[in-house]
Amino acid sequence: FHFVTPEQVQNVTVPYLNGGFFAVDLNSINQKLGNLNWVEQVEVRKKWPDTLVVQIKEYRPIALWNTKHMLAEEGSVFTRPNIKLPVLPQFNGQELQAQEMLSFYQKSQPLFRAVGLSIATVSLSERNAWRVQLSDGLVLEIGRNDVDLRLARFILLLPKIRREDPRQLMHADLRYTNGFALVWQDKPSPAETQAAG
Repeated sequence: FHFVTPEQVQNVTVPYLNGGFFAVDLNSINQKLGNLNWVEQVEVRKKWPDTLVVQIKEYRPIALWNTKHMLAEEGSVFTRPNIKLPVLPQFNGQELQAQEMLSFYQKSQPLFRAVGLSIATVSLSERNAWRVQLSDGLVLEIGRNDVDLRLARFILLLPKIRREDPRQLMHADLRYTNGFALVWQDKPSPAETQAAG
């Protein structure tokens, strides 16, 4: 297990084991285990003469989903447990868009890794317009059309863009047919640089 503990499983199952092999209520155990955080699927069966076999499949979280939920790597949305979580990207969208967003993330994340970045936030509007924020704070407005093409073109040119201008790139609008609109962070004035140092 990664998230469910053996103690949690024992705490649920042990109260049902007092009546003997034939009296064990598999449906009740199955239902109670299914209510534990992180449990996606559970199968409980008896094995003669004195064994209870419990198989649990946990959700494997890939992203936070609209702050109150999580998205599993298979694309299912589940309630976010109230515990400390690993650092995960944030997905914002409609539940019906979960599979589409997961597919986008799985295709795009390797492209960004190749240039030393990762996806921090992915948003898909009701009108199917994509917006991505990267690990360095850069926000990409990708739009609805030719998403893969626009993203690939931008990532191909990003190292060159960074080399040619030392300022921090803050925003890139990729919705243009033949280019991008870029917004840079202003360079601090010499007085601000001295005050910071």
